[in-house]
Amino acid sequence: MLAIYQGTAFDVSYILVSVAPLIISVVMLWSDVFSKATAYVGIVAKVFGLAYFVSEMGPFLAIVDVVGLVIWFILIGRRLFQLGHRSSKEEVGRS
Repeated sequence: MLAIYQGTAFDVSYILVSVAPLIISVVMLWSDVFSKATAYVGIVAKVFGLAYFVSEMGPFLAIVDVVGLVIWFILIGRRLFQLGHRSSKEEVGRS
């Protein structure tokens, strides 16, 4: 099991999985749909996640990354539910 979590393939996959939410968070900053707080939570979480490679506190920073992502997902889900609820009210009003 330890062999799976060491080496180049793990490092590359970790970086790719970290960069995608970082890009999404930066795009959220430019959007009016999501709040700036949601975007900044995603950016901060992924910066901690990428710091896994440059710090001796890597495992601790990875845990902070996971906690930050949980908060980020909750904020995104909350906003998506708000958007869905609002659009369903508009459809009922048109009927």
